[in-house]
Amino acid sequence: MHLTPMRSPRPKYLPRRPLFIPMGAGYRDTIHGFLQGVLQKDRDRHIKILLLAMTYSTNADSISAEERAQNLLDAEKRRQKVEEECAAIVPGNYYEVTVAPIFTRADALDPDHLHYFTADLSAIFFLGGDQTVAMQVIANTPIERALADAYARGVPICGTSAGSSLLCRVMMGGYNDPYNRDSALVPQAVSVWNTAEQRGLDFGIPNAILDQHFFQRSRMARLLNAIIRPDVPHVGIGLDAYTGLFVRDGALLDNVFGLYTVTVLDGETFNSMHSAGFRGTGGTLSVRNVLVHLLAPGKFSYDLRQRRHSLAAAPRRLKRAFPALTLPREAGILILGGNLRDPHSPHTYAILRRFLREAGQHVLIVAAGFESEEAARLPVDPFVDFFNSQKLTVRVFGDETQLPETDYDSIIFIGANQALLHPEVFATIKQKWQRGMPLLADNAAAALLGSYYAAHGPTPDDEHAAENDVQGSFKQGATSIKPGLGLLPLLIEPRVMGNNRWGRLFSLAYNHPDTLALGLADNTAVIIDQQGARALGENAVFVLDLRQSRRALGSSGLFVIANGLLDVFAGGEALTPEDAYAHP
Repeated sequence: MHLTPMRSPRPKYLPRRPLFIPMGAGYRDTIHGFLQGVLQKDRDRHIKILLLAMTYSTNADSISAEERAQNLLDAEKRRQKVEEECAAIVPGNYYEVTVAPIFTRADALDPDHLHYFTADLSAIFFLGGDQTVAMQVIANTPIERALADAYARGVPICGTSAGSSLLCRVMMGGYNDPYNRDSALVPQAVSVWNTAEQRGLDFGIPNAILDQHFFQRSRMARLLNAIIRPDVPHVGIGLDAYTGLFVRDGALLDNVFGLYTVTVLDGETFNSMHSAGFRGTGGTLSVRNVLVHLLAPGKFSYDLRQRRHSLAAAPRRLKRAFPALTLPREAGILILGGNLRDPHSPHTYAILRRFLREAGQHVLIVAAGFESEEAARLPVDPFVDFFNSQKLTVRVFGDETQLPETDYDSIIFIGANQALLHPEVFATIKQKWQRGMPLLADNAAAALLGSYYAAHGPTPDDEHAAENDVQGSFKQGATSIKPGLGLLPLLIEPRVMGNNRWGRLFSLAYNHPDTLALGLADNTAVIIDQQGARALGENAVFVLDLRQSRRALGSSGLFVIANGLLDVFAGGEALTPEDAYAHP
């Protein structure tokens, strides 16, 4: 095990620009890109990399001898992997990869450990784990000062997963207990470290906050929650797993490498803080005019200081309107549900009560996209219970091509799997609604009502399959997009947070940029009547607007977007956009 640095054959002092290399997660698909960045600067063919693994520790003050031994063993496996990659990329080079055994604050205060930070280092690499423990270990210690000195003289500092988050001065700490991706939009859900004692590296990126495993773990809501805070940089960087980039001089994001994309959320340019707040019962994030950018491998970059994507600068002002959310004159009320899984919860109860006011005496419940009639019972039965005072007709569709001929007054349309739905089967629903019949469409059925929909089932539970489904959706052609019923000129993706369908939402919007894309959270709905459209429920409705964006494809076919706009509407709010004006 390499626990002490080898003596170098000759020191080198090449002038280099300060460089951070954050990576969203993983090693196999990103180490190669990281090393290419290091090798471009080490022209004397001597590679020397220091690995730091205090992210592995469970406690900054004290760990057991057994945990220390395990940490060293795990770090040694990573060290060997980096060495193997070095040998594969530059087989003739002289290289050494060393693990510094710094796992507790006492280790970081020990001056003997400073000898690992030699003048001839090629790079310093933070491994994954827990960024909060890592910063409790090294903040305000000689080790942090040694890191700052190395960075200032041009030694690239890299981090993967949690090791990337600490590269920003204001650091994403994670979720506060007991919150998670489903509840990430409430005020107390997210921990942000931004004090003298709790922070990222003191010399870290000053004007952005970074989150890792971004789309892989559905962290869009988490990062939005962070960047709207008054004491946090209003620009967020979301790094996908198995993806990295270079941050030069703490300002220029470029040279994206790996398998997926990098997202930039800019709440500063259009002063999104002016509109931001926590609204509705219990408080849900509401914000307007967040600029959304995507970067991918290829010749694309983003300037953090100017807040400018290389494809195009953001416009100075935008007049905004959502005419697609206007109900046709003769049409019935329309409710689009993101998965009203608990009709007896207070929020969902309010949505159904609104529908009940229009429903009449005979309600038709249509269930489709289920593997069997038995599978349909779980989501259908709560609706049956709720509307038990009405006359009900329930139909579970398999191969049927027509709705029943009974005389009903309103329709509840419940869908499970968008891949199993066929719009032509349900054309009668559109016709009935256009003639004034109230319609509630939930989950996959809501998606089917748009101009186009993503013909895919729920995101798989298996981690590897989910990665391909979620992150792979950002590659052109990976999402099967089909014409929908087209009740309104919209794109609709339900369960965007809880079932992690961000990739499908972006794919729909990228391929049909002139059409608004709605992302519906669980137990949340959009209600459209003659007075307009509004959100209702316990979570939020997202509107992704690419009408003024510029788009391209990266070298591997991944989406690149400049100047998309994202609005988040809390329950009870009208879906009315605000004009966007760049503040000085």
